[in-house]
Amino acid sequence: MVSYKSMIRYENGRNIFNYRVVGVAFNDQSVLLHKAEGDDFWVLPGGRVEFGESAEQALIREMREEIDLKVEIVRLLWWVENFFTYENKRYHEIALYFLMQLPDGCNYLIQPGPFQAEDGGIALILSAGCLAFAPTASIFSADFASGPP
Repeated sequence: MVSYKSMIRYENGRNIFNYRVVGVAFNDQSVLLHKAEGDDFWVLPGGRVEFGESAEQALIREMREEIDLKVEIVRLLWWVENFFTYENKRYHEIALYFLMQLPDGCNYLIQPGPFQAEDGGIALILSAGCLAFAPTASIFSADFASGPP
């Protein structure tokens, strides 16, 4: 892995551009989610890509850093261009979403959580979110003929 320790991120005043990778890990009718301590919203786990690093390498690195697991990348699900405001800054983000497989027997598959983790000094909370309440559940079933893996 090439690592220049430089995240692909551009800042110009209050405007920030990010290149992000995201992992989607299913277990039965739930999906792994996380949130930063203090945030009031949940997201799919992932992080920013480093210069010279492939998207797949970045996701494997991020999952090792955040949840201390070696995940298997199954395939690209979709890419998203996202615009949002967070902590009084305006973000423009390009994100690649990958289906990922967690190792057999890991706690995230056996127990619902919540679990504590850390990313760069930021405390994270991980938990399994129910797909029945996800507004995009129909996207998942369209991607998988027999439902989520």
